[in-house]
Amino acid sequence: MDEKRYEEGCSQECECSCSGAEDCGCGCGGTEDCGCGHEEGDKSGHFQGFVLLNSPEIDLDRIMGRLKEEWGVVPEDDPEEETGEEEGDGPHAEQQCGHEQGESCGCSCGHSHVHQHSREQDDPEQDGQENCGCGEDGTLVFRVGNCLAALSLMPAPIPEGEAEYYARANYMWPEAEEVTKTHQAHILAAVLPHGETAVEAGKLFTKMVCACLAEDNAIGVYTSGTVYQPEFYTEVAELMKEDEEELPILDWVYLGLYRTGDKNNAYTYGLTAFGRDEIEVVGSGRSLEELRDFLYQIVCYVICYDVTLLPGETIGFSEEERLPITRSKGAALEGDSLKIEY
Repeated sequence: MDEKRYEEGCSQECECSCSGAEDCGCGCGGTEDCGCGHEEGDKSGHFQGFVLLNSPEIDLDRIMGRLKEEWGVVPEDDPEEETGEEEGDGPHAEQQCGHEQGESCGCSCGHSHVHQHSREQDDPEQDGQENCGCGEDGTLVFRVGNCLAALSLMPAPIPEGEAEYYARANYMWPEAEEVTKTHQAHILAAVLPHGETAVEAGKLFTKMVCACLAEDNAIGVYTSGTVYQPEFYTEVAELMKEDEEELPILDWVYLGLYRTGDKNNAYTYGLTAFGRDEIEVVGSGRSLEELRDFLYQIVCYVICYDVTLLPGETIGFSEEERLPITRSKGAALEGDSLKIEY
């Protein structure tokens, strides 16, 4: 495969054997263990990340003003009080208002809040209690179209060195781990789709993160299995300002690379937010650069053309290329993943 620039859009359509249908057609809807590969409780369109701060202060008014002026996002004034719709969606019961567990936040909601992290990085909504919309003490919940969005200051580092652990994998930012060690607080940014498409929810999430990264004390963003450098994340997102149809693929899906012996490997981290399996290339004789190029084009194809790849199919970027797809236990990822022989 010819070398391609990673900044290019999804202009190359592949020649694969898949139908491009949104689901596999098995009829399970992702709720039954039928062997199709769908997980129970689809998280498609659920985005969450943590903007790392070197001091525990934020100005939500300034962030929201930046979101409107620079990114054209105009939130509704008040979220509907229906935040219990997706009860039990994830392990996160995120602390609101910057108070300790069990301490009343002092606002009109009178709720107690819990701060809990998981490496799964799942949905922050729980029981509807935290999303009071009070906007006091570092928390804001709002709607943009169908999406429910939240920004919340957590005045402490991410526990157990989790962010530092994932920062090590970012080969695009050699100083990622050292910079991440300096964070003293973080902003939880989250978007729930509530009927909106995953692409639209992802675009809103990325714009929110960029508005937060423009704060003077922001030093990185922990999302999609790594810690991104603010300049890189924002530069990728800037494509949307030039053309709203340009998608910030590299902000949504991290392309991991590693070696085992004399073989090279690559994986995606972030496709599950689009209701798709993560993808791995394992034990390849190709260079790491070739693997990164290859996975980038696959990810573009899957997201931009709303394609679902399935085991037993083949994929390629020419009429002659037919690369088999299988599904098995992940090599670098938890759970199962698709494997493409390349």
